[in-house]
Amino acid sequence: LTPSGYSSGSNNPDSAPLKPGDVLTYELTDGKVEFDTTRIAVGTEANVQNFRFMTADTAATRANGNGVVFFPKRRVKTKILSIEPTKVVVLIISMDDENIAAQYRLGPDLPIIVKDTSTVTNNTLPVALKAQINNEAPKTSQHNLTVNGGTLSSNARRAPRGDVVSKYLDQAGNELAPQETVITNGLENAAYTATEKTIAGYELVETPANVTGKVIGNTTIEVIFVYRQLKTFEVKKVWADPIHMLDEVTLHVLANGIETGSPIVLNATNNWKETVTMPVTDMQGNAINYSVTEDTYTNYTASVEGNLTDGFTVTNTYVPTPTPVPVQPTPAPSKPTPKTSDATNVMMYGAVGIGAFCIAALIFIRKFKQSKKTSLKTFERRFFLLTLCKR
Repeated sequence: LTPSGYSSGSNNPDSAPLKPGDVLTYELTDGKVEFDTTRIAVGTEANVQNFRFMTADTAATRANGNGVVFFPKRRVKTKILSIEPTKVVVLIISMDDENIAAQYRLGPDLPIIVKDTSTVTNNTLPVALKAQINNEAPKTSQHNLTVNGGTLSSNARRAPRGDVVSKYLDQAGNELAPQETVITNGLENAAYTATEKTIAGYELVETPANVTGKVIGNTTIEVIFVYRQLKTFEVKKVWADPIHMLDEVTLHVLANGIETGSPIVLNATNNWKETVTMPVTDMQGNAINYSVTEDTYTNYTASVEGNLTDGFTVTNTYVPTPTPVPVQPTPAPSKPTPKTSDATNVMMYGAVGIGAFCIAALIFIRKFKQSKKTSLKTFERRFFLLTLCKR
């Protein structure tokens, strides 16, 4: 429906120029046509057409001999505030140039239904329209509408229609960005595709299963994009002994004990620190426990302090290798000195010796008896020995 409505600009002495925030009301008064309310939803945008500009500055514009410049492009956008079969109220939300000195011929770009086709001649239908801006007095005018489309039999069934909207929530169900309309009053089975948003400080958990699909009649499909929060923190290196510093060190960020992301290499070039961005929660919305570890380096110990909120600091301490102490050789053990308790053994050895001596003496005496040449003195000496043995 594109009837003339309010005009604005220098050629309109009856009304101030239209501007964003103005409310326009259009009402069909003769009963020949009505708005197709099944295809118009409150809150959606509708174009209001301007058919021509009137300007005296023909040198600066492409104009015909009468100074009329035609702009097929729609320059005014509105939002539907209310809709009835014979009445629609719209709010002007934007205009290409609200200060231009020109005449706007306005009309809502909305679908209508012709109730009696016998009144249509050569695709033209005269319609009475009443228009009103804000609280000013309404104006009624007669317009010839161009009618396009087909006709329906009396028993025709209206095709079901539905809506599709996108929602952007965090894992707790809080809205992160305004809801967006994907399709309004779409025909049943019409294909749709919803689009995710880039939201600062968040990342998409997963793409919804219904991000693409088909419109369901008399139903509003909600495509819910769920995001999880991201946290940016710093990982830095501190040397307890600046004299003993390595050229670089490699650190690892662990999420619930499992390494995540790429290893972090710190050195003098990056001033021994790096910024890391990690999700605060896992896919199920549970908080992630983060920690930092460092590769092992000879003669260095590492201590880690920090958390996801404050960042992590790894401090290295140099531990020199201790000087080895010389080992003295173990002396050979000396022979043990017999103790008092060994007296019994000495006596035994002495008795054996005396016994052997006595046996030798007896053998000698026997040989003496056999020899007659032995002197008395020798005999007495041997006798003494024999007596000693007997004792």
